[in-house]
Amino acid sequence: MCGRYSEAKELAELAERFDLELEDGEDYQTTYNASPGSVLPVITNTDPKHLTFMKWWLLPHWSKTREFRYETFNAKAEELTWKPSFRSLLTTKRCLVPATGFYEWKDITPVEKDMFGQVITKPKRKKEREIYFINLKKEHIFSFAGLWDEWVDPQSGEVIRTFSVITTAANELVKPIHPDRMPIILPREAEKYWLDTGLSQAEVLNLLQPYEASLMQSQPLKAIDCFPV
Repeated sequence: MCGRYSEAKELAELAERFDLELEDGEDYQTTYNASPGSVLPVITNTDPKHLTFMKWWLLPHWSKTREFRYETFNAKAEELTWKPSFRSLLTTKRCLVPATGFYEWKDITPVEKDMFGQVITKPKRKKEREIYFINLKKEHIFSFAGLWDEWVDPQSGEVIRTFSVITTAANELVKPIHPDRMPIILPREAEKYWLDTGLSQAEVLNLLQPYEASLMQSQPLKAIDCFPV
């Protein structure tokens, strides 16, 4: 999964990295703690030259209410072609999610055994976890593959824009920290294709691969007083 990430770079750096056109007085604040429910910048296929600010937790356009009923801040790559929240977005509403790194929590709880040496599957001891910051070795700014949607309030006409970060199986670097999932990081040369709505569904799905582990790095964060977990 991907539940926290960092996009702490100045606006000018993002503009240069993604070849964006800045608006006068554009309101942008960097954050080391991008979390689900926050309003964050993305780059959409319909407006690839500008940042668009959306809420991180996808609200499907077909939802009857504005309530976020499902855990749609992540979208599993394997489910995109059939899951109702995402299947229509795969070929119509894709986005880049700028980031400088993401966080994962590693379970470091000591194994407990009973008097016979058998592992206790449901120990009473509270789990211990260590936070890791994971980023790329040579790319200070990169992008996650994302999907976005628009929900229109039937009463007021208000438009709510939201997005989801796509995840895949963990690669060899992430697996020892978080065994199951990792966000899909797009290689720089693949970003333009991800925003190209002319691609077939098969071509789009082919872009959704775990990032090369040898190009990534991780480090444990021992003390993060400013990071609420």
